[in-house]
Amino acid sequence: MPTHNINTTIKLKRGNLDSTILAQGEPGYDTTDNVLKVGDGIHEYNELPELGSKSKESAFILLPDGTLCNIYSYNQNGLIILLPKEITAIRYDCFKNNQDIIAVEQSPRTVTNIGPQSFANCTKLIRPFFTSVMTKIYAATY
Repeated sequence: MPTHNINTTIKLKRGNLDSTILAQGEPGYDTTDNVLKVGDGIHEYNELPELGSKSKESAFILLPDGTLCNIYSYNQNGLIILLPKEITAIRYDCFKNNQDIIAVEQSPRTVTNIGPQSFANCTKLIRPFFTSVMTKIYAATY
């Protein structure tokens, strides 16, 4: 298989970003603290966890389909995940057997389809995920 080199430029929002709200997935580099963070579209820069943090407050989890999701709350009760607004479906087995998730949120709620077994055996889930635009949910989803 031939290999190809692709030259790409990635631009980051830079400067003093303390009260800036970065878009969902938008990276920002604060030059006053030399810190890189990625936005969630909700919280100000100074409220976001640092990228690469080794604590349970780490900024992201990677879903099996490659989607990067913000973890915007992790406490003694469990994990709350904020799905990007671009997500319209939660695929089969996506969160299956995750013993930390207590809730999944999305703003605005654009998910129309939740696949089978998506939340199967998520024993800490206290808020099932539903949307007003949902067109398909399988019986074995939870």
